[in-house]
Amino acid sequence: MEFFSFLFGKKKEEAKLKSSTEQPFHMVKKETVDWRNSEPHLLLLSQFLYGQNAKDAIPPHWEGILGELPQRAVDRFILEGWLVPASLSTKLDRTFSATEIKKLLKERGLRVSGPKGQGIERLLTSDPEGMEAKVSQLDIVECSSEARIMAERFVIERKARKEAAQGNCLKHLRRGNLQGASLTVAQFEARQTFSSKVGEIDCNVEFLKVIFHSRPKILTGLAESEWEPLRIGAAMMALWGTSKATKWLPTNFVGIPRFKHDTAANMILIHAYYRQSISSYLKEGRDVVKKVEVIGAPDSCSQCKKIAGRTYSINTVPELPYEKCTHEWGCHCVIAPVA
Repeated sequence: MEFFSFLFGKKKEEAKLKSSTEQPFHMVKKETVDWRNSEPHLLLLSQFLYGQNAKDAIPPHWEGILGELPQRAVDRFILEGWLVPASLSTKLDRTFSATEIKKLLKERGLRVSGPKGQGIERLLTSDPEGMEAKVSQLDIVECSSEARIMAERFVIERKARKEAAQGNCLKHLRRGNLQGASLTVAQFEARQTFSSKVGEIDCNVEFLKVIFHSRPKILTGLAESEWEPLRIGAAMMALWGTSKATKWLPTNFVGIPRFKHDTAANMILIHAYYRQSISSYLKEGRDVVKKVEVIGAPDSCSQCKKIAGRTYSINTVPELPYEKCTHEWGCHCVIAPVA
């Protein structure tokens, strides 16, 4: 972690500037900021690890966290040699899809099987001039060797911080400390360049309570001892916005033959959302929400199609996820109020 500490350590002059302007470090005018000590700028640099268009590659909303126009920062990286013209193979990879690469191979009578990268190598060996002509007009740049080292270390350190926060969050959930788990996520998000969960602590805790009391009928057959671990996995999915729960489950977790572990955890999440919606409609009053409609997924099974598109009273709406669902990925029906 020494590199990260050095990378983001503020000089005394910068600390004085921050205190005098009372602005966040990355929001100070660019003329006063060394980008090597600016996490948003290092995050921007890491976007070019695999090559990007030098013009308009970064959305305008980055200006708010960079403290300057994104294009200005990119142009500075190029001027200082941190971003250089991308290699021909990188240009081809960023420009053409795997299907298009296979088409180019077929046109030249080359073998089309294998990964995309191998196909690009065959094209470069067989027709380097032709490939150069196809991308010569593209202004794609990537990190220089020195910038790549810096950006990759930044990405590694960033990932390590997230994994550490997830580990602490998991410990809180296993101890039944829902407030602590939610606070851990909120504190982590508050330090991110782009934050998405700040201020949602109370909401998260209430939803976590629903998750830990959910027992959808579609999971009938799950061993009693495995409900808690599966709920913890579902809670981690909800808190961190992931679709995977397996990494949060015990290594000896068995589950039920019908579903993969991630699908089973998702069924708990869907049931929690269903219960939360019903509770919300009841609080609004029956004069506000009298009927609800079941909305099915595009690939719903035949059983779910029987209930989808129909309206029900709050007391008669089928439990979701629908216990009769036969889809291998489980039921993804939802309910919505009928005006």
